[in-house]
Amino acid sequence: MQKATSNRPKASNTVSIIAFTSSGLVTSALIAMDFIGDAVYLSIGTHLGGAIIINNQIYMGKEGHSGTVEHMTINPDGPLCYCGKKGCMETYSSVNALLETGETLDAFFENVRSGVVCFVKRWNAFLDHLAFSMNNLYLVLNREFIIGGHISSYLKEEDIRILHEKTNEKSAFPSSDRFIHISHSPAKGVPIGAAIPFVQSFLDTI
Repeated sequence: MQKATSNRPKASNTVSIIAFTSSGLVTSALIAMDFIGDAVYLSIGTHLGGAIIINNQIYMGKEGHSGTVEHMTINPDGPLCYCGKKGCMETYSSVNALLETGETLDAFFENVRSGVVCFVKRWNAFLDHLAFSMNNLYLVLNREFIIGGHISSYLKEEDIRILHEKTNEKSAFPSSDRFIHISHSPAKGVPIGAAIPFVQSFLDTI
């Protein structure tokens, strides 16, 4: 495997960290909502993470890495990912992919909401790439999407409307139904959500 030139964690470690983090956020999202049912969860943070939810449970797959959408190949000639491959969804749809060196989400979205043209163009390009990947996932799974992670608190309904439009434009089967939602996990959702399965497991033994 080609080695990434970045000093980020190795893929084997990062995948499990992201999966654990995403699972924690998903679990906290399950608390915040009365019922999710079946859905695809995208955690857009410094890195990208994902999870597939079936019957309100996280589906782990045969080898435990179901939902690791961050390493789907979007462009085989794209940017180098920390996993050593090129053009993973991570390199287009994570906060690392969105921000330039030294930028923060606060400053970026302040510029977007203020209508600064170069920032609006970058945000639009980010949503384009995200819609491309979401369309592929939606065609295969045909389930609701929940967008969480660091970026979720900056999202507005207008962003979701645009994302719906972009996803439908790329789809062979555009849908008039709303299928993309913003996660409303509680504060400190990752540690809370990550702890819940262990607490539940203990309670089940009482």
